[in-house]
Amino acid sequence: MTELVMRAEDSAIGEVALTEDLRNRVFYTKFESQDPLVSDTQHGDTWVEEHVAHPRLSFTEEMGCIIRMNGTRRGLVGITREGDVLDEDAVDMREQTTGQNMRRFMAYDFRVKSVIKTDGPERKENLMRTFEQQRMEGEKDMYNSIAGAFQQAISGQPGQQPIITDSMIAEYLNRQDSDAGQNALLVAASQEVAEAEVVKPVGKKK
Repeated sequence: MTELVMRAEDSAIGEVALTEDLRNRVFYTKFESQDPLVSDTQHGDTWVEEHVAHPRLSFTEEMGCIIRMNGTRRGLVGITREGDVLDEDAVDMREQTTGQNMRRFMAYDFRVKSVIKTDGPERKENLMRTFEQQRMEGEKDMYNSIAGAFQQAISGQPGQQPIITDSMIAEYLNRQDSDAGQNALLVAASQEVAEAEVVKPVGKKK
C-alpha cells in the first residue's frame, strides 16, 4: 500500500491532507505526439486529469476517492525504437549522427493536485441494503397475493376441499424466474388457479 493510499484511507470525508513531498513527486509521465496526423489534441502548459480509480496509484473505485492530477509540460523529447527517452539536445545530436529524423513528443510530468474522499462506498452499501430489503418485501407481497388468489378461487367452490397448501405455493414460487417480474408471475398464478384440480368429496351411497 502506497503512502498516498494510506493517507486517503485514514482520512475523513473531504480533501485528503497531502505532504509537500507527495505534491511535488512525479508519479508518471505521458508523452503527447506533436504530429497532427497522430494526435489531434494539444494540452498546452498543463494536462489535467481526474480519476475515480487509478491503477498506477493503487486507487480502486471502491475506495470512493476523486484523484486530480496535473501534468506539467517538461519539454520536447524524442523516443527511440528501444524506448529510450532523449531530451531535445540528445535528439539533435542523434539526428546529425544518423541522418535520420526522430519523432518529437511533448513530455508531461504528472503530480497529485488533490485527493477528495467521498462517502460513495457507504452510500453504495446503503443502497444495496435498501434494494435487498425492497426485494424481500416484494417477494413477501407477491407470495401473499398468490396465496390470496388461490384461497379465493377455492373458497368460491362450496362443498369442495382444497388440494393447494402453503408448501405447494412455496414450491410454485421457487419454480418461477424472478427476473420475469411480479406482473407476469401473478398472471401465471391466475392461469394455474383456473386449471387447478380440486378433490370432490365422495357422497354417501343411498
